[in-house]
Amino acid sequence: MIKVLHVVTRLNVGGLTTFLMNYYKHIDRSRIKFDFVAIDTGQKHAYHDQFEKFGGKVFYMPSQFVQRGTFFVKLLRNGNYSVVHCHIEVQSGIYLLLAKLTGVPVRISHAHWSRENNGFQNRVLKFLLNRVVTLRAGASNIAIEAVVGKDYSTNSRVIHNAVDLEHFKFDESVRKHYRKSFNFGDNIIIGFVGRLTHQKNILFIIEILNTLVKQRDDIRLLVVGDGEDGSLFKKEIEDRDLAPFIYWLRERSDINELMNAMDILLLPSHYEGLPLVAVEAQAASLHVIASENVTRQVNLSSFISYEPIDIGSEFLWSKAIESIGKDYLRHSTTDVLTKAGFNIKEEAKNLLNLYENLVNGS
Repeated sequence: MIKVLHVVTRLNVGGLTTFLMNYYKHIDRSRIKFDFVAIDTGQKHAYHDQFEKFGGKVFYMPSQFVQRGTFFVKLLRNGNYSVVHCHIEVQSGIYLLLAKLTGVPVRISHAHWSRENNGFQNRVLKFLLNRVVTLRAGASNIAIEAVVGKDYSTNSRVIHNAVDLEHFKFDESVRKHYRKSFNFGDNIIIGFVGRLTHQKNILFIIEILNTLVKQRDDIRLLVVGDGEDGSLFKKEIEDRDLAPFIYWLRERSDINELMNAMDILLLPSHYEGLPLVAVEAQAASLHVIASENVTRQVNLSSFISYEPIDIGSEFLWSKAIESIGKDYLRHSTTDVLTKAGFNIKEEAKNLLNLYENLVNGS
């Protein structure tokens, strides 16, 4: 059996954790075992128990850097891992160097963001990464290039942010039940799912909502998630008297059902690698309006469109929302998403084959 150690910063609610969970749930666990190592926050991470339920072990490294390195080397020496798979952008180079020195044969860097930083420290880390990695991977080509650089990005592998298409498939009965439960009525429900951070540009959604409610009274915003900008988000809501128009559910496990109840999903991010939530929404036949900064590699169906996020463009988003409305036909996207490589049942097989080929040297 192949043993893979995934290196992350957190195993809390978010796109990366969902990505790992999707693959581990659907991969053949009789042939491969995933373990996970994250940075200690003083408490058990949200997905700890779920990963252990599927047979994986979860380890926590000390937050102090030198102690973290010592812990990581000891973990590698005792774990008998064939693969170390790192998900922390250019910082992966440090862990993959330790993996190389410890004798781990397969060392994968996996890029999830498209934000490139060419500061001195990042250039050093990128230089290191490209000399200790054995496979450069990522959610998209643009994410890979941002982490390893253009010169190395051609020798790489995209691992799709695939989802369980059946789990997210649109169900009219679920939609009616959830809309009734939340008393949505005939309102147009615009949604946001993700962490409340600068990256996700959550305050821009407030601008869009503020523009819409001045024109009509049948708009509501459903926010699912929390994060470091949560207090700023709350203050903006209060300052603009928008609380009556917002449902803020924070972290939830029923994202698929909530997407059934939504009419439009907003993704105004400043940058993304390949946003898993956009794939999930299209699997639910939910129309996504995405920032022009979001890669076109997530343009998978007729249920997505793009708008700019510069100053004043909230009016363009408002017009797009009004144009789309809530009465469009939500037909199945299973075939088109499977063909594009986003069906987790197929992609989990491909990932297993990739690991086995790398370990066996083929």
